[in-house]
Amino acid sequence: MRGLAQRANLLHEGWKAVMKVFIMAVLIDGVYQYLELGWFYPGEALITAFVLAFVPYLLIRGPINRLARMKGKV
Repeated sequence: MRGLAQRANLLHEGWKAVMKVFIMAVLIDGVYQYLELGWFYPGEALITAFVLAFVPYLLIRGPINRLARMKGKV
């Protein structure tokens, strides 16, 4: 059971880290939209934030985990 609790904790920490980046991306994109376009488009801000926060996390997480596991075996 300890492994399950540890995984849940890691998942929670991962979501917290990604959400911070997601919120910052929405804020930065919102300011940019307002300054450049004179208006805020929430749908575009959410899509941009998703692409900037979640996609890199999902693409990088797997290879980094594999490298960490290989390093731990050596």
